[in-house]
Amino acid sequence: RYVKPRAGFYLFTDVTSLGMSPAEFCMRLLEEARVLVFPGSLFADPTNRFVRISLLSPTDRIRVAAGRMKELVSKIKG
Repeated sequence: RYVKPRAGFYLFTDVTSLGMSPAEFCMRLLEEARVLVFPGSLFADPTNRFVRISLLSPTDRIRVAAGRMKELVSKIKG
């Protein structure tokens, strides 16, 4: 699940279904998939449920990162 952006180039995605905190997910994503995203709590997420994904990279790089993210999420969900 995600919050549809009203403006800007960022996507907030809910990671609670993965059974870990956003900070834990960010670390695993960086270490295992080499994709950098940030916990939403750094950007005014009081619920501590979201990660913030920047959409400022070129489209081809975003596609590669999204594929890596999908692979990690599939691995986590089993």
